Amino acid sequence: TAIGTTTGTSYTDTSATSDKAYYYKVIGQKTVSGTTYKSVNSAVASRAKIPGRVSISSAKSASRKITIRWKTASKADYYTVYRSTTGKSGSYKLVKTVKSRTTYTSAKLTKGKTYYFRIFSVRNTGGIRYQAKVRTYTIRVK
Repeated sequence: TAIGTTTGTSYTDTSATSDKAYYYKVIGQKTVSGTTYKSVNSAVASRAKIPGRVSISSAKSASRKITIRWKTASKADYYTVYRSTTGKSGSYKLVKTVKSRTTYTSAKLTKGKTYYFRIFSVRNTGGIRYQAKVRTYTIRVK
């Protein structure tokens, strides 16, 4: 069953859940003069387990700093922290890759401003990067 299409070289399966095995088959296709050509063999057949979702244990603001702590996500190799200042659905920028701990501190922030964070758990296996679904965390700086 087809789950989606992309015009690029990557695809994100947003319906995947933690601790479940998935198999993917990629079929390349191109339409030329009204005729669609498809690849004969799959370019990728992969079994992967998505890492567990990040669960925030605390998020505190004090003295123009925000510190976020989270519980270790199952099967995560590392975490990526993204931040936005333009709202939950705004543009996010990667601010930190966290490899050996489950905490992130952002300093020198603007007092009274609201910041939005997304923290992904990431697993690399077989040369492929998998990341869990994520929620947005909203924190106002004190």
